[in-house]
Amino acid sequence: MKGFVITPQNLVTQCLLNVLCEMPKNNPLPKVITLSTSGVSPSSRSQVPLLLNVFYGYLISQPLQDKLGMERVMFHCAGWNWNPKDGEPQEDIMGAAWQKRDRLPAPGQLKNAMVLRPAVLNDGECVADSGKADRPYRAGEGEVKGWSISRKDVAHFIFDAVTNHWDKYGNKQVSIAYW
Repeated sequence: MKGFVITPQNLVTQCLLNVLCEMPKNNPLPKVITLSTSGVSPSSRSQVPLLLNVFYGYLISQPLQDKLGMERVMFHCAGWNWNPKDGEPQEDIMGAAWQKRDRLPAPGQLKNAMVLRPAVLNDGECVADSGKADRPYRAGEGEVKGWSISRKDVAHFIFDAVTNHWDKYGNKQVSIAYW
């Protein structure tokens, strides 16, 4: 009756905290890209297609809390403003006093970060590499509406964004979906 459940329930958040605390602190810090999902926060859920709200609100609500915790960590370390409408993730996701964790980058110290929120992932082909469409997907800061996107197109976007368009997409929360 709880929908899909992950054990431990904070696996993604705690893994990210561990990576950020243990990564080399040389300047510049490495680029860190985290893969979240559309509809992860209350404010973003209002932007997804209505039928997906049932899916997000019930079936995967617990894994979404973990992704929300991951995003909260990224926003903190990158020094981005957290939307107060999204609330704070629960302590059982974040851990007590997570912001004071030893070796966690200070707010604003993570200068090369991206939080990527794809629409529902599928196992389809990479449309971007097929040459069938000039603009195979939409990507932009904030939210972009859409139902789905293939994992291969998400990988294509990440590679392209990091190597060719970091000035456009870096240091932002970006969403991606098919037209």
